[in-house]
Amino acid sequence: MDPQIGFVLHSVDYHSDDDVDIDGRVALTSGPEILRDIGLGKGPQQSLVAFGYAGWGPSQLDDELLKGVWTVVPEDPALVFDDDRTNVWTDAMARHKPAR
Repeated sequence: MDPQIGFVLHSVDYHSDDDVDIDGRVALTSGPEILRDIGLGKGPQQSLVAFGYAGWGPSQLDDELLKGVWTVVPEDPALVFDDDRTNVWTDAMARHKPAR
């Protein structure tokens, strides 16, 4: 765990050397320059800033997925960037398709 780490999920209209393109619709940047660019109005059109990090040990995430600890839904930029955060979990669960 590291509460000092920060990253930004953002739309792919913003590019920097630190970008990781996730799926052609959402990217991730951890470099601090993106915060400056957002402040100057030169950042991505859509962004979600998060601070803190918690990782998994080897096979931990796979084991947790098998145990049903996590719920997985299809990625949707509308969920990531929706300005109304009050319904994000309800909207995400509406997209959930239980395993058979």
